[in-house]
Amino acid sequence: MGRFALVAVLFVAALFMWMPRSASASIYSANNATSSNLTTGAASSTLAKAGDTVGFQLNLPSYGTSATNTPMISIFNMGTTTMTSTATSSVWLYSTTTTSAWPTEGNITFVMAWVGYYGEATTSATVIGSAGSSTIQHVVFDKTAPTVRITTVASSNTASTTEATTGDTVTMTIVASENLTAPSVTFTGHTGAVTATMATSTLTGWTAAYTVASGDTNGALAFTFTPSDAAGNATTTAQAVVTSSSGTIYIDTAAPTVSVTGTNPDTSGGSTASYTDAGATASDVRDGTVTVTTTGSVNRAAAATYTLTYTATDAAGNAGTNTRTVTVVADGGGTAAAGGGGGGGGGYGSGGVWEHTLSTNSSTPSTSSSGNSAIDALRVQIAALLAQIAALQGKATPNVNAYANANANASFKRDLETGATGDDVKALQAYLNTHGYAVSSSGAGSSGNETTKFGGLTRAALIKLQKAAGITPAAGYFGPKTRAYVAAHQ
Repeated sequence: MGRFALVAVLFVAALFMWMPRSASASIYSANNATSSNLTTGAASSTLAKAGDTVGFQLNLPSYGTSATNTPMISIFNMGTTTMTSTATSSVWLYSTTTTSAWPTEGNITFVMAWVGYYGEATTSATVIGSAGSSTIQHVVFDKTAPTVRITTVASSNTASTTEATTGDTVTMTIVASENLTAPSVTFTGHTGAVTATMATSTLTGWTAAYTVASGDTNGALAFTFTPSDAAGNATTTAQAVVTSSSGTIYIDTAAPTVSVTGTNPDTSGGSTASYTDAGATASDVRDGTVTVTTTGSVNRAAAATYTLTYTATDAAGNAGTNTRTVTVVADGGGTAAAGGGGGGGGGYGSGGVWEHTLSTNSSTPSTSSSGNSAIDALRVQIAALLAQIAALQGKATPNVNAYANANANASFKRDLETGATGDDVKALQAYLNTHGYAVSSSGAGSSGNETTKFGGLTRAALIKLQKAAGITPAAGYFGPKTRAYVAAHQ
């Protein structure tokens, strides 16, 4: 608001005898730092806002005015009011509190009138105050708080100017309707309020910045701005408070959650075919479902352990990861072998003697049908011996029965894993049951109740064997390493 000379029109009647006498008038604001009426936090002694006290003073010659007359004052033509004298009767004072109802802003104009000491008629004179006046102090009335317009609110985030993560700087630029006094902006919506003093870019342009810190609460960043002009218009009812609209800047320091789909860790048999990856999914508190990218590969032609890495990045640039481990067990390796050995005879029991001779088989075990036939023949002989033992002392142990009655496919010509079926699965269960790694204590899979289905119980028992034998990985996959171990520990 511009500054203009304070115009004070004084009606002067100060004739003493035949000599003209002079008078002076002054105006002072309660904002004056030397005034006892100083309003806390007032910005200027030459500015007055609504609610400030403004004082007026009339200085007359030493003999004062007529004893029956009191000087009058009119401010902004709002009616006349009597002034109050001091002990000397030559100095008259008046003060009033400004309100928003005052009709105009700008220079405070006033008119004073009085009668001379001898009752002489009042004559009027116009006095125009100037910057150098010693009798008139210029006071400007300003009852309007500044208005503010936000021109930009942006984040330094390289992925999105409306997203901010840890380390990003949020900058706000505003333009005010008039010059401001040391404005500041308060950022809220996170851990603790942060107040930043604004820096001026132009007379009415200001900027403030805030850097997102670790631990800030995720969500829309809100901020308030309380402008104050030179007159101090910044009261609760007059100030302009500017708050960002929801979502203008969003603090997002949380990375997406990546979930691996399917088996992890996974095991795959050797093959020239490619590995089928079940993939992964990702979700983010801010963006919902997020796209997942996969790095790494699995070569089923080479036995090794491979790692697939899944990465998801949200709009703020926060990246979440997860991994899948895939162990490839290549084809090949030895197969379990079985063979016959020599036998002898002996006696058992009381009052009787029995004898049975086992035939020998010196041929090299193989995966041919002749090898399987030889094993079948041996199992028949074992069954016959067990029958004799049962007749003599009761019955053979369940573990021995299970192994003797298992199918001859114990040569294990293939790898086995969860879901496999066949007689070789039943033979594997029998081996586990007879070597201290029971598939089940009762029911299906237990000793004497082996099945042809490779299920979770079989896998669990196989893992126990692999761990005990130091076979890695101990994943419950019946591959070359485990087949070789079984062949050597029949």
